[in-house]
Amino acid sequence: VENVAWDFIALKDNALQKVEKSDLFVFGSLAARHETSKNTLLELVKKARFKVFDINLRPPFYQQVLLEQLLSQADIVKVNDEELEIVAGWYGQSGSETDQLTFVLKQYDLSGIILTKGAKGAVFLDEDGLHEQSGFPVEVEDTIGSGDSFLAGFLSRYLKGEPPKDCLAFAGATGAMVATHRGATPLITEDAVKRFMAKRR
Repeated sequence: VENVAWDFIALKDNALQKVEKSDLFVFGSLAARHETSKNTLLELVKKARFKVFDINLRPPFYQQVLLEQLLSQADIVKVNDEELEIVAGWYGQSGSETDQLTFVLKQYDLSGIILTKGAKGAVFLDEDGLHEQSGFPVEVEDTIGSGDSFLAGFLSRYLKGEPPKDCLAFAGATGAMVATHRGATPLITEDAVKRFMAKRR
């Protein structure tokens, strides 16, 4: 649905101040489909200490030029397998999944890149190499919100300095648990995620 409130997010001083003080700033490309919100996003990104770009390619609401601009400012990028192919394809990169991830990581000088693969799990590539996590089998009720929950779970561990493998495991479990509920924002506690992981080890 176009021309809704989040297409017209105006830049305000308090938002700039909050971003400046935050440990990290998470943003997606879909928020930039309208000129007002896009200009606000570009100003907020400039103020962020650490930038996490969750690419959300929803045709027709993206342009390569803008995505390249956002990618060039990101520290960590999250993509799914289809989005990885699109971005790598801009540069004629059609090799393996790892080859494509490595290319994007180096092309944009990223600290890391996360690839989510649905039921097949996820991987994280950084300067130390490729870290992998298999999926958590669940009975899916609704996948809406699972990707955002995955990223929130990953970053909550990453900010604490936990190893990438542990970040991926917690993220995967969080996303899987959200998928077992109807709606994007069920109440799920950290302890619940840990219990979920313990049962599936």
